[in-house]
Amino acid sequence: MALAGERARRRRGREVETTKNQMTTHTYGRRAIFSILAGILVWLLFGGFAVAPANAQQGPSAASGAGSGAKLEPNAPGQAAAGGAPASPAASSSLSWNGPDAISAYRRSWNPLTAGPSFTARADTVPAGEYNGRFFSYGDFAVAGYGPNGGLSALPASVHQNQTLLVGVFAYGLTDNFQVFAAPNLIGSFTRLKQTTNVVNGFGFNDFEMGAKYRLIVQDPETMRPTVSAGFALTIPTASWSGTELPRGALAPISIIPEARGGSPAINYLFQLRKNIQPLEYYADFYYAYGFPNGSLKFGDIMQERLAVEYVLDDARGQGLIFEFIGLNGLPFSMDGLPVTAGQRHFNLFGFQPSYEINLTPNLIFSAGVLLPVAGSNEFASLTPNVSLWWYWNRGQAVVPR
Repeated sequence: MALAGERARRRRGREVETTKNQMTTHTYGRRAIFSILAGILVWLLFGGFAVAPANAQQGPSAASGAGSGAKLEPNAPGQAAAGGAPASPAASSSLSWNGPDAISAYRRSWNPLTAGPSFTARADTVPAGEYNGRFFSYGDFAVAGYGPNGGLSALPASVHQNQTLLVGVFAYGLTDNFQVFAAPNLIGSFTRLKQTTNVVNGFGFNDFEMGAKYRLIVQDPETMRPTVSAGFALTIPTASWSGTELPRGALAPISIIPEARGGSPAINYLFQLRKNIQPLEYYADFYYAYGFPNGSLKFGDIMQERLAVEYVLDDARGQGLIFEFIGLNGLPFSMDGLPVTAGQRHFNLFGFQPSYEINLTPNLIFSAGVLLPVAGSNEFASLTPNVSLWWYWNRGQAVVPR
């Protein structure tokens, strides 16, 4: 009896210690996330984004077309900025962060009208008064499953997950550095996780996303300074309101809009970079999604990383190749400190997409590609073919590239 009691006490001690370790890990994880977000905020506030450098005088190049009320004309297709390639990384910019002089210099630099990446959004904002809509179709076909340690295994014959996501992203430039956007979308799920249970077959409204983005820094074509933007997106649970059936974990296929748990309200924090160096364009996005509690359900937060390189083959036709690397991480904790009670406590997905783009008309742009699984854990490995059509409208005038 004494020996059994001692074993029970040791077992309870190990369980308590394991719980403490998990809580400590989650606490450190939350602190790391808060530290990253706080660091970005401090950098934005004290890095000088809101105050132009002392030498940011508007010289002749800025004065031409950059005065108050003057129209800022875009570059001609294929036209590079004076001086060609950017100066060395150590060179400092003489332009303001996002004033008329910086916008004028950027619009006169090499910046052809192209579709751009299918998952990594552009940091540069829609010009003032310009409207565009981009329509996406994503398929998602699970071909295998990732285990807890990243091992890949075939799916049982009774298990399958196939999804379709139709997304429309509509953006409007309120000013040259501030845009608003909305992303209504539809989702179809055809999933079977067991022989007779956990079956989802339906099509309906997915969650609606809307938000805003502000361009803090306009890239300087004469230096290595990139475009830097920050913003937010609100996830409104229209899927839950409309009764749309959702798959396990309530995750939609990875797409251009920030990923969040379907059927639950969320706020997404956005941080984006972009730099053009002819004939390449570089993109980097970081998203962090905080999901609000939904009744008794509480999902962990979601973190996303997206990198892309665009190689423009033909400036006039907008023809090019794009290569994207996508990371999607389901965290085992939430910023609010509440315990996670629903869905996978953590998962990881990494993918790579090659895609092709071309301008069909001066206002209509096409792109297509396939997102290939690279690595992951606790999730499906899926193929995600996708196509997009991007339509620009500028009140009958020539479209100004972003």
